Amino acid sequence: MAENESKIITFLNSSIKFIDTVGVFKIIFASLLMLFISFITYLTFNPSFVFERYSEYAEQKHSESFNYRMESTPIIQSITDDLVDEAGAMRCFIIEMHNGKYNSSGLSFNYGSLTYESLRSGIESIHEDYSDFTLDRYPILSVVYNTGKWSGTIEELKLLDKRLALRLESNGAHYVVLSMIYGSKHDIGFIGVTFGEDETVDKNRLEILVSKYASKVSPYLDGERAKT
Repeated sequence: MAENESKIITFLNSSIKFIDTVGVFKIIFASLLMLFISFITYLTFNPSFVFERYSEYAEQKHSESFNYRMESTPIIQSITDDLVDEAGAMRCFIIEMHNGKYNSSGLSFNYGSLTYESLRSGIESIHEDYSDFTLDRYPILSVVYNTGKWSGTIEELKLLDKRLALRLESNGAHYVVLSMIYGSKHDIGFIGVTFGEDETVDKNRLEILVSKYASKVSPYLDGERAKT
């Protein structure tokens, strides 16, 4: 018993002398450093741990985004329906921008897809005609991206974007109004309305109206809100 007590006292004395010599903060720092090195070593020899944690994080983020989209869709549809009614338009549509691939220098090919559409009774849908297309396919979208809006007749549109003008004309459109949809951190896409041949349009009123609806729909298409 006495021998054990002597050993304990000797150990304590040695520890105290060591602390006095090295310093308590140096010991704490060294201990933390050893823990950090051990953790890095564990990750190095167990890459599956990192992959599993990342997969769990990515899955959670996707689930949050998916849920937000599902909750937002009926609200967005209601907003585009209201725009058709208030503008007296034949069609309202939303084109969302999304990531594409990159060229050899790393410059991205940006894509767009028509994700929402509201129609006046008797108007044929064009939803399936505008899926995963490169934005540079329709130059008018670059104009809207840089200026925030554009409106004009199909004949005026032909001067800037003949391909889109002919496609919209084949769907009965004779006047088009487009506006950017801005997000809290990133640009989201475009919202537009089209009018038939016999419909009266007020350019200034419609540009203001479509811009107002772009702001109204923006929060429900903004992925940053899904993260909060």
